[in-house]
Amino acid sequence: MVEKLDLSQCICDKPGWCPVFEKEMGTMPPNWKWCQDCSQYDREEHFERTRKSVRTLVQSTDPHLASLINFYDELPPQQSEYAVCVVAANDYALEHLSVTRESIVEYAKLCNADYIELTGDQNEDWPMANKYRIYQVTKKYKKTLYLDCDVFVKSGSPNIFKNTPDDKISAYDEFKDVASKQKDLEWLRSIEKWVFANILDKPYESSVDNMLNGGVLVIPQSLAELYRQPQKCYIKEWCFDQVLLSCLVPEELLNRLSFKWNCEFEAGPKFWSRSCKSHFIHVNNVKQQDKRLRFLSMFSDSETNPKVSLLMGHKKPISGGVGRWNEQFSNTVTDSKTIHYYDDEDQECSDIVVCWLMGHNDNKLKNPEYHQPFGHFNKIEIAPIDTVLRDCSNLSNKKIISVVHNPIEWEYKNALAVNPLKIVCVSQRCKSGLKTYLTKNSIDYPDEDIVVINNAPDPSRINVRESRFEDRKYLKIQNHEKLIVCLSRINPQKNLEALIKSSDLLPSNYKIIIAGSELPKNKLSRLSVRTGSPRLVNWTQPADGVWERYHEEYVKYIYELAASRINVSILPLQNDVSTLLNAADLYVQPSRYEGFGLSPVEAMMYRIPVLGTNTGILSEMPCFKLNYKYRHLGEQDTVGQETTAEDVASSIIDIFNSKIKSDIIVDECHKKARAMQDAFVEQWRLLLGSLNERY
Repeated sequence: MVEKLDLSQCICDKPGWCPVFEKEMGTMPPNWKWCQDCSQYDREEHFERTRKSVRTLVQSTDPHLASLINFYDELPPQQSEYAVCVVAANDYALEHLSVTRESIVEYAKLCNADYIELTGDQNEDWPMANKYRIYQVTKKYKKTLYLDCDVFVKSGSPNIFKNTPDDKISAYDEFKDVASKQKDLEWLRSIEKWVFANILDKPYESSVDNMLNGGVLVIPQSLAELYRQPQKCYIKEWCFDQVLLSCLVPEELLNRLSFKWNCEFEAGPKFWSRSCKSHFIHVNNVKQQDKRLRFLSMFSDSETNPKVSLLMGHKKPISGGVGRWNEQFSNTVTDSKTIHYYDDEDQECSDIVVCWLMGHNDNKLKNPEYHQPFGHFNKIEIAPIDTVLRDCSNLSNKKIISVVHNPIEWEYKNALAVNPLKIVCVSQRCKSGLKTYLTKNSIDYPDEDIVVINNAPDPSRINVRESRFEDRKYLKIQNHEKLIVCLSRINPQKNLEALIKSSDLLPSNYKIIIAGSELPKNKLSRLSVRTGSPRLVNWTQPADGVWERYHEEYVKYIYELAASRINVSILPLQNDVSTLLNAADLYVQPSRYEGFGLSPVEAMMYRIPVLGTNTGILSEMPCFKLNYKYRHLGEQDTVGQETTAEDVASSIIDIFNSKIKSDIIVDECHKKARAMQDAFVEQWRLLLGSLNERY
């Protein structure tokens, strides 16, 4: 309040913003000298009367237009030719900056640049206008890097000032991403037309083929005027400043930054692969504040938290056994170096088509993530069943093999729908279920044409090290601590809540890491769990036993459940799992059911004790078993006793207390897993060869 001010500090010698009264003082009386000679009452009355008008350059009469503000910030003394500037005008932006600030400040030091942080909302009518405050900075410095508060800078990133020209504005051009969406393109064109008509006073002759993202900008002093508040009131559009800049900057003054300098979340599925290669990560267009903060925190933690940093080095996430089977087949069976897609445009005649199973879902077919790559070798193709069924016109001369991963009725039905010459079941359980289905439905299919070929660990994922010291050090696991690992999608079938809750019953030196992903990938799969006191949603077993209907709820539940326990961490599923498995003392898979269960078999290759429910391939392996029985989808068994946290905890403690027995079982499991790996390639080659000979 004015009455609390020290009037002795009124030492203004020029018009402008008065830092004492936090008001604008002009040249016309009453002016900056007047305030020292008048009474405090006169000052208060004057400033209350003129508070808005003296701060506002042009008051908008249209509620859809933003008023023009005379921005003022007290800038720190200039120490460098370069500046790194952020604007945190409100609490929302300050929350983001609280996560990213350290990375930005460190980057400014690396670049020998001044760090300038502009806070406080100087335009309550349109907060986005605050971005134009950077003009006060750009007109002072040789070059200024502006960053949105939701931009995280990776440590050790190159100096952007040395990698950008001194006579051009540098920005990432997201026009291709915008143009790919008709709705966004129409929105962009409408703003462009308004800019030309109302700001530039020029006819709109042709479209502007730029859309410069304003989250990362390098502005040289010589071009500071190009990113300055317009002289006319302008429309309150979220990205108006970007569109205006795109219209103002001629091609010869534009330097397009690569995505490495502005890896936008807006890029969709590309974001995660790009983030591994990028310097600046821009978590934009995430509407929910808590989600955006969690994403930013994840990248922030990756710099200091080794457990989270695992996800920053991966090349490509592989979700689930089907994806890994596909890659394993392509790499080891077909010896293929050619990757392409099975679609309507591919008219090349293939002798053999190997079909892996997916449910009929048109939405999946439209999603490129579901068009998994397949190998092409000796005219052998690997394709999803859905695309094969969709392209039935090209199947007449093809020899088809169906691969069944789950003993589920709809998989059996789909496997038979393509009229296969052979059906490959990944386990004896799958085969038994298929024979039961054939009998029940009076389907005559030769038993000799049903083959069991177990899935097998991909050799490229097995990297057993003689010492696990470095891996445990990397994960910050102490010598006295026990590390329990589970590689699993976050899906109701996995029963991860039992494993997480078991931590309450285990000694404090027992640590649990779950490396898992869930669908949809572009929304939740990369979240990093943060400690705190979250609101736990209620989760109970569905009365009908069909968990998949409640998948989204379950994902939220698992993340929140884990976040409330300090000894439990969740990471996205890793393509390179060697660090986790080399460091692990025990692998646990508490699944309600499994089609196969490839991850536990991979763990066996690392000579880790494996504890799991009697389902999938684990029912055929000599590993430690949880006392559990559950109805598999499509089977007639009654629902058995649920595996509880108490069951998991007691079994874990028993394993660690019986080392001799554990070592024997580990050896047996390793031998069988190794035999699966050796047999996989040979069995498939024999099968493919027999098709060529027989047909």
